Amino acid sequence: MWKVYLALAIVLTSSRANGEAVGTSSIIEGRCKYADDSSIDRIKATLQFFDRILPNVPPEEERYLSAESEALFRNHRDELGSNHPHDSTYRRQESLASRRLYYVWKARGELSQVRAKLDLLLLNRDSTGKAWLDGNHNADLSIYASEEANKLNRAANIISDVSDLQLSLRELSAHETARQDSFLTRETSGEFYVSILAMDNYLSAFIQCKLAKIAPAR
Repeated sequence: MWKVYLALAIVLTSSRANGEAVGTSSIIEGRCKYADDSSIDRIKATLQFFDRILPNVPPEEERYLSAESEALFRNHRDELGSNHPHDSTYRRQESLASRRLYYVWKARGELSQVRAKLDLLLLNRDSTGKAWLDGNHNADLSIYASEEANKLNRAANIISDVSDLQLSLRELSAHETARQDSFLTRETSGEFYVSILAMDNYLSAFIQCKLAKIAPAR
């Protein structure tokens, strides 16, 4: 996820060079011509890969895991302000995490949350961006910048969700590696790991392009 924050720094620095947006212009005409909103489509394709490879959680097990997880959260919250020992809560958490599909269930829940936010991220797509990339600099860039800023704001709000999903997928991968009946094969485990890392690249490219496009309109 550090790549996402690095993208912010790169564009903000380049947009201030020599008092003009020289760096951002090259980004728009180069990388962003092919890796702008399409970066979100690539993240969605990555989520589809995880959705295909992760086992399904039976409804009964899903209800149990959800109810037990919520109960543990309430217990932990109540114990924070008391002198009650937490050993029972920890043991209960260990018991929950030992269930075969716990890490799958956890990853699937966060995957659904990221997917829902991604569906909202590219609302109000229009032709203004295409006009700018095609060299029509007479387009109303103030409106364009506002729309791009909205997308950037939504992207900023999804950073922590993507980070949580990546952490859960790494936990799941580590858990499965230790199992003989893992759903991850030698072939799929490599793609699984690469796909976790790829989400950083796609999200950082998206944010970099949005920042680059907003800067010339200021």
